[in-house]
Amino acid sequence: MMLLTSSILLAQKNSKNSIVGTWNQLSSEYTLFDGTKGSHTKETATRVDMFNATHWMRIAHRDGKFENAFGGTYVSQNNKLKLTVLYSSDPGNVGTLYELVYRIEGNKLYSDGTITNGNGQTATWHDVSEKAEGVATAK
Repeated sequence: MMLLTSSILLAQKNSKNSIVGTWNQLSSEYTLFDGTKGSHTKETATRVDMFNATHWMRIAHRDGKFENAFGGTYVSQNNKLKLTVLYSSDPGNVGTLYELVYRIEGNKLYSDGTITNGNGQTATWHDVSEKAEGVATAK
């Protein structure tokens, strides 16, 4: 396990893809499919996104309680990401495709995304995240 973990960390460190790493969400503004608008900050909702060279994962807590987890594969081209959900704590999300545009400035990640449901309704979001400092190593 330690060799595998070391290999993954080395691949991430040597990746030329700037999205690779762990990102802690600082804030989010969103509009749901029904038009409801909302927002949260890191004080009420914890979102951690992890990207390696080919896969991504998000785990979320709200008000100190588990909310959801999901992840899968992604394709990055220029500053656009297409995320495909392959596994989720909500099986209804499996197969969902998320598209977002992002930019990285220093240690901050700004992303704007959209998703359209089967009824043609669109949800949007604007997230600001910060790259996690340091790397934990196995002993």
